[in-house]
Amino acid sequence: MKLMVVASDSCSSLGDAMRDLYSKSLLKKDFIILDGFVVGNANLREAVFMHKRAVKQDPTCIMTCVYRRPNGFSGIKPRSMDNIRISHLALNSTTLRILKHFRPMNPSKLKLPTILFASNPKIRIWSVEDPHVSICTEKVPMLYSDNFDYGTRDSLIQGVLEQEELLNYSLRVHVTKIGHMLLVSSFRAFEELSKCLAKRWFSPLVPERSLSTRRIRYRYDEMHGNYYDESAKFHSKVLGDENVIDAGSEIDQRCKMKNTVVGKHCVIRGNVTINDSFLMDNVTIGNGCIIDNCFLGSNVKLLPGVHLEPGVVLGPNTKLGPNVKVDRYKRLVCNPPEVVSQDLEPLMCGKDGRAFEVTVDDETEEQTGLRAYGFQDLKWGEHPPVVNSLPILSDSEDSVNVDMENLDLGFSSDEEREKEFETEVMDSLLNAYRDESRLGSVKLELNSSRHAYNVSWENVLRVIIKSLLHVVEKSEGKKNLTGDKLWQSVRKGLNHFQNLISEYVTEIKHQIIVLNLLESLVNEEERFLVLIQLIFYHLNQELEVIDDEVVIKWYNKGGHKTPKFSLIAEKIKKFVEWLEVAEEEEDESDEDEDEDD
Repeated sequence: MKLMVVASDSCSSLGDAMRDLYSKSLLKKDFIILDGFVVGNANLREAVFMHKRAVKQDPTCIMTCVYRRPNGFSGIKPRSMDNIRISHLALNSTTLRILKHFRPMNPSKLKLPTILFASNPKIRIWSVEDPHVSICTEKVPMLYSDNFDYGTRDSLIQGVLEQEELLNYSLRVHVTKIGHMLLVSSFRAFEELSKCLAKRWFSPLVPERSLSTRRIRYRYDEMHGNYYDESAKFHSKVLGDENVIDAGSEIDQRCKMKNTVVGKHCVIRGNVTINDSFLMDNVTIGNGCIIDNCFLGSNVKLLPGVHLEPGVVLGPNTKLGPNVKVDRYKRLVCNPPEVVSQDLEPLMCGKDGRAFEVTVDDETEEQTGLRAYGFQDLKWGEHPPVVNSLPILSDSEDSVNVDMENLDLGFSSDEEREKEFETEVMDSLLNAYRDESRLGSVKLELNSSRHAYNVSWENVLRVIIKSLLHVVEKSEGKKNLTGDKLWQSVRKGLNHFQNLISEYVTEIKHQIIVLNLLESLVNEEERFLVLIQLIFYHLNQELEVIDDEVVIKWYNKGGHKTPKFSLIAEKIKKFVEWLEVAEEEEDESDEDEDEDD
């Protein structure tokens, strides 16, 4: 790949950059505009293909705007800044041509001019998350060059839509279905990015490996989702999930921590609880402290008994305690600020503490401007609901009300997303079955798919086991096998992925999920009924991933209680009786050994 860097001191906006590139005649083909603060793993090939097809069908199309569905990220609370990243679109349902483009406001209704419906009888309203990615033709730089008031992409979009008849240009939309993109536009967005990386949603961009040098920076505990440097000291079994712990840090075994980033050489002592927080380097935390959704700068020291409520930000070298509570959204620094509010009450930072509160004037330009988006203040740790509504444009007579609550936004449902996940899992297993060299990486692929589609661990296990029972049949291009041929196919798949099954089925609850899945599978595909005893025996006796007592208890409790359980019970009855006899004989043998002793 040939890379050319073009720099200019005079360019302060996207519009300036486009005009500079146009004057140098550097953009002569389709190109992608990508904000420098976008992080993601979405594949843009489909978007480029759809753009080229749209241009071929309609030569007036000059740009395709790429958006993602506003699903948010599971396990991460929505941020107030999310509303600024939301775009509201009125589209032609057939061509996905943009008719109107808006940023969010408070009202839940939009008034569209009736003239839109004259040439567009079917209009779709979409609320989408805007990562600021666009695929453009060579005509876009020319438009920026001809219109010096175009400084941003939004100004270009509004200008094209307002002068559509004069310019004879149009815009299209593409919504990515797979992968993630995040515009890191604020401190809160940086928080969200850190948590997304820890949850591996941006794979192959993951915390433990550098993409540029391939150097391994952290060890990764797949069971708990923790990343840690080898020199860090902590107890993984009791610590908590989805944490990042850097070099030289020491964490007491009584500490409970979740979704937290710990910097270098931090010391956490005693019974401490930390959730959704960031600790920079050389932070010291004493026994009994509680920290919830806070940011602690370098060299912060909390003496025993300090309680930080959500949204607290502590600057470097701040010291608090002992036994103090800091109210939510306080911002503290170690030295007194230059301007101190006359109405400010003195902060009780503890007898041994040193901290001063920093306040932000409610009438600052930044916050006044943000009120247009429906926010009174932006505070770290504050998570109001994301606004996915549309603004009221005008109150003109030639307009029509569109109620957002009664509109189908056209995005795929959770069920459709799970089907896409099942397809991706099957593709990974098929590739690993056909190419044994990929067996080692198949688990990483499955975990990446799990995070990309936001699927629970239980559903991942169900999909994997179900796919393994079909993978050989699908690989060989055969359908609806029965009897011995089906059994040979099933056994070959289970044996081939034996190690993968053992890594996923590690607890009793996992074993029960597998048994329930087998029952549901028989309910869906009755051809598996004649094999059910063979599958039970193979998992229990050959692969040893299902324990005897689990099979017995599952059978005695009536299984998953589907309509087919009675038929399954009849098929495996003798096998269960055989297991019960073996259990009794083993118990008697143990009793005899105890008596001999």
